[in-house]
Amino acid sequence: MKSFVVAVVVACLVPLSVVPTHAAKFISGVIASNTTLNTTGGRVYQVTGSITVNPGVTLTIDPGVVLKFSLGTSLTVNGKIFAPAGSTPHSLIYFTSIRD
Repeated sequence: MKSFVVAVVVACLVPLSVVPTHAAKFISGVIASNTTLNTTGGRVYQVTGSITVNPGVTLTIDPGVVLKFSLGTSLTVNGKIFAPAGSTPHSLIYFTSIRD
């Protein structure tokens, strides 16, 4: 199965200053079972270490989620990623730097 790495050098067109960073959830490591990143308890996920989605596993990212990557981290998907974003600022999914 092919894998790919999402390089996090993304510039967001919508300012993220409206996103509270005090409610961040932390994520890193191997995702070995189907997992959903949602907005319950906060919409910001701080990626503190590289993430790998195992083969046969689906990572679902709900609309409104913000993934803020620390320097040197990445997302490698060997399984599937499902990210059904919307068209309004609060229903988009953001992949950005922790510096934003």
